[in-house]
Amino acid sequence: MEHRQVSPGKPVGGCELRGLVRDAKTGKGLSGYRVVAYDSDNTRKDLLGSATTLLNGEFILHYRRADFTKSDDERKAEGGPDIVVEVINTFGRLVKTTDPLIDAAASTEICIEVAVARENERPEGPPLVDPFQVLRASFESQIEALERAGVKDRQALLKADLRAVAQETKVPVAQLETFRLYAEMAHADRFAPEVAAAIIARTGLRTREQLAVSQPRELMQAIQAALAEGKLDDKLKITPSVVYGWIGYAKGIDPKPFASPMNIRQVLHDAKLITDAVAKTNPEALITAVTGLLNPFNRLASMAGVRALMEDAGVTDLSSLGTFQVQGQRVIHPGYYVALPKLKLVTSLTNFDLVTATIAKGLRFKRVEALSDSLRFVPNPVTDAVIIGSLVDFVEADARLIIGRDVTSLTIITEEIRYSDVNLITYEDANRTPEARAPMSPARAATGSPANDRNVYSPGEGNTGRSGGDGAAGRNGGAGNNGDSLGAAPDVTIYVLHTPEGLPDINLGGRRGGAGQAGQHGGNGSDGARGRPAQSHACHCARSVGHGGNGGNGGPGGAGGPGGAGGSGGNLTIHTLDENLVLLATQRPLSVNINGGAGGNGGERGIGGAGGAGGAPGDDSWPWCDEEPSRVGADGHNGASGPGGANGPGGQAGVFTLQPITQSDWNAVFNQPWIIRVEPAVGQTGQTVRVVGRNL
Repeated sequence: MEHRQVSPGKPVGGCELRGLVRDAKTGKGLSGYRVVAYDSDNTRKDLLGSATTLLNGEFILHYRRADFTKSDDERKAEGGPDIVVEVINTFGRLVKTTDPLIDAAASTEICIEVAVARENERPEGPPLVDPFQVLRASFESQIEALERAGVKDRQALLKADLRAVAQETKVPVAQLETFRLYAEMAHADRFAPEVAAAIIARTGLRTREQLAVSQPRELMQAIQAALAEGKLDDKLKITPSVVYGWIGYAKGIDPKPFASPMNIRQVLHDAKLITDAVAKTNPEALITAVTGLLNPFNRLASMAGVRALMEDAGVTDLSSLGTFQVQGQRVIHPGYYVALPKLKLVTSLTNFDLVTATIAKGLRFKRVEALSDSLRFVPNPVTDAVIIGSLVDFVEADARLIIGRDVTSLTIITEEIRYSDVNLITYEDANRTPEARAPMSPARAATGSPANDRNVYSPGEGNTGRSGGDGAAGRNGGAGNNGDSLGAAPDVTIYVLHTPEGLPDINLGGRRGGAGQAGQHGGNGSDGARGRPAQSHACHCARSVGHGGNGGNGGPGGAGGPGGAGGSGGNLTIHTLDENLVLLATQRPLSVNINGGAGGNGGERGIGGAGGAGGAPGDDSWPWCDEEPSRVGADGHNGASGPGGANGPGGQAGVFTLQPITQSDWNAVFNQPWIIRVEPAVGQTGQTVRVVGRNL
């Protein structure tokens, strides 16, 4: 082991241990290995911290002086810790323990070489347990009765007709059923026979299939009811975690790969920093974090989607893939984007195992498209996009990953994301607003009727000219289009091990709603008609000048239409290592926008129509009759303008979910056995079958 002191002297405050874990034979960095550092002296062994190696085998581990100065004597000492490092491979095996680094400096670099043994680089199979041997300790007489009846081993018990066996042995059928279920579940560490027999008999479960499809909450309620009725020993410690574990076992899930514990206090602290930052800029968003920390099966459920997506794409080894590059404005459309392998072995699509294996799974893909850094599989109609690569790299300072308008959700599966401060993940036309509603046609409501010429007499009442009609009221404007009319903001799910610089900005904010339609202007009032003309007779005025008709009132303007509702914000889910949370929290504040879009502006108000002019007095051209200029008709009143439209409501904010996972969780998903193909798929009894897979 090589090492060097970077900053000599007494460590004060924060300290770090950084270095490289590499294959002793090839010199290649080993990724995904867990490095655990201790301060080891003659009396005690204090944990300093742990880290997971990156793609190139490098790691950095932070600790504090308080971590290795627990006693009064240690606090008085001047030197640094005596560091011993343990290296644990991706399957949880201890593969290296270093000699102590005596009196380590505040900043120390080391290089650890590991002899990679093939037998250590594969998962352990579940232990084989003889259920009869275990059951005999608690149910000796019943097991002896079974053996006398010819049921002497696990296979015989699984195949037996339990009702016939019950008649012969006088062992109740319900108890035989619990025995058989235990025989099916004998590999489960916490599936003790006494507990299984007692609980299953009281809850009605009889087979592994029934247990596998049980709902944890309902099964726990049944157990609690049995305890309350005194049907179960109240000394049995049956916790929800145990019940989850039984169901997981019944489904064939081995929890051992998920046994790596989290530093709950540290995870909660780091997660709160992240969620508080998101909540500050997204006040209406629902924030959920650190779900299922204590139960590995919950974490498995959150990771199960990764494996399903990779199986769909025919990918069995994430670390063997190369880099998915983001250059310029890279638009993502529906389908799988799978980074090409790191080794340039692809000469044509016909000899590329990834393509052939994927298409062989069911010919679900409409086409396979070769890109410069990846292959794009375009499935039959789908609106999801998936990016799979060992590294997602924003290779240009202003590069943007743009989710196409035909994509409703994007999933990114990678070991690491690299970017600069100005990079962005967003979606196409994020700032586009719906087109405004077409203006009213006609823009103004109808003019009042009847229509008069204020200088032409039209008869009204008596000698008065006909009054003008009131203008029609303007129609109210229609509501603006909702922001989601252009498509809701997409959802993004990211599975990532390491984010050395944090994450790029992510904009999944909803679009702004469209503006409301302007209200129609009120119709103008029509003019009043001219008064009846005067008339003279026998040297005197027989009929004086008539009054002009009154002008009609203008119609009221229509109300502006309400603005459209803002679009919904997209949902963002991040799955990352528990130890990576501190980088997300401290390297660079997580800049996320999942707010709902602002409501559209209300429509402009309709202007009231103008009042019609009063009609002129009647014609006074007859001799003997006087002019009467005061007999002009009254002008109509102008119509009131309508109210402006209300702004539309804001869109619903998205949901932010932060799910910490452990390296063991990740390894369990990506290092479990994978069957790629079976040759031949159909054959005769006794024929040799060739199975091609990974991690078998």
